[in-house]
Amino acid sequence: MLPIQYWKSLPDRDQALDRMYSFLQTLAAGDIPKANSMVLVNDINQFMDVLHDSLRKYLNMVIEDEQWEEYADSDLIKIIDNPYDLDEDLTQPEFSGKDYVVGVNEDISVLISMKGYVTTIRLHFLLVERDELYFLKLHKLSSK
Repeated sequence: MLPIQYWKSLPDRDQALDRMYSFLQTLAAGDIPKANSMVLVNDINQFMDVLHDSLRKYLNMVIEDEQWEEYADSDLIKIIDNPYDLDEDLTQPEFSGKDYVVGVNEDISVLISMKGYVTTIRLHFLLVERDELYFLKLHKLSSK
């Protein structure tokens, strides 16, 4: 297991988004150990199952039956778009705090995109502190 990445001081919004985007990019690339070292996740396998199921439910709502075969046997996590390739108007990052520097227990969230289409699935992260070190923790997954 790789050591968890951390900051020695409070990160700014750009640093936090960079870590979140790297996590999503690495997860989609299938490098689970590396993704798991970027943010704290209670159970990465359970998270991946929930994310996959959420993506499948989303696709059930928005695609036509004839398109379904394209996705039927796919690992949907692997077709998540690289957030670095997207405009922030698409990922819609949200911060619960008002400052440029992220505060402890601040909620930071982004929307997930697949094949160029933004989904309604939002990943929420918290900035947590342990022993004067700061980590991003996957907090929850929501869908509108």
